[in-house]
Amino acid sequence: PDLWLWYAYLRSGRADIFRFAEAMTRHTGEVDVYHLGQWAGLGTRHGVQHYADSAKQQRIANTTYRRFYYFLTADERVGDLMHANVDSDETFLVLDPTRKIRTEPYTPDRNALSVGFGTDWSGLVSAWLTEWERKGPQWEKAKARVLS
Repeated sequence: PDLWLWYAYLRSGRADIFRFAEAMTRHTGEVDVYHLGQWAGLGTRHGVQHYADSAKQQRIANTTYRRFYYFLTADERVGDLMHANVDSDETFLVLDPTRKIRTEPYTPDRNALSVGFGTDWSGLVSAWLTEWERKGPQWEKAKARVLS
């Protein structure tokens, strides 16, 4: 619900909604996302407990959820989290995002990854667009990915 909280704040200007949106953004960015290991750049939050299920998707780590907070506060940690997502497509070389429904054999191809449009592509392009517009360390690489 990160986005609707930020839109509620922008419409109202209420400090209590800002603090709630801030807490949600910090939580989803730190707790619901894998920062290291084979699933770095992906997240999960469907179970009763964190990481209780097998959903490993980029949509949960989506940079879009952190943009409002970053652009309102220039919070460096949130900026670091957004930057970390620039290469999250690499994770799909070791994890098949549709492994639970795929019936045929699948070998990841760096030049033609199988990713979901809403669940993964939207998060990937958001990370690249944000890196490009922030002129982060990988902005030229990110720009090339967006434009291609």
